[in-house]
Amino acid sequence: MDQLSGVRFFRDQRVTFSILFVFGIFLSIYAALLPANAMLHWFDIDDGFFYFKVARNFNQGLGLTFDGINRTNGFHPLWMAVCVILYRIFPSDLILPLRVLVILAGVINALSGILLYRVLSRVLQQWVSFIIAGLWVTWPAIYKVTTTQGMETGLSLLLLLWPVSYTHLTLPTTRIV
Repeated sequence: MDQLSGVRFFRDQRVTFSILFVFGIFLSIYAALLPANAMLHWFDIDDGFFYFKVARNFNQGLGLTFDGINRTNGFHPLWMAVCVILYRIFPSDLILPLRVLVILAGVINALSGILLYRVLSRVLQQWVSFIIAGLWVTWPAIYKVTTTQGMETGLSLLLLLWPVSYTHLTLPTTRIV
């Protein structure tokens, strides 16, 4: 298996990152291109729609409210900001912002996989790191939580992995596998 580490595929990180990125966004692009009624089933819980409705209401001048009457604060501010911006860009369309959010969730998932690969390749062989990161971006149980719920989970994980991925600047490389 040591021969896998020397394969050009792993020597050029751009190729590795590109493959992980494509794996990470493929299903999201597919879902975003589905007819509206099928695409709406992409979100497997209704919690994500809470964000979408509050963002839409905010852009209509109603403030941070779900029902237009009572204020709310039960949301992740950064993910809400993303939703608000998308509904600001597409104010009169109900579906297009959701399509963009589906693709954005896939991009966030793909970037998380790339950062996970970057972290793991410091302590594991590159091919092992690639398999783990590939599973991260495609494994149904993980993909469901990070991508198909329309919530902040994927963004939160990306923001947790981002500073960890820079530990290679200060920590020595010690491969365990």
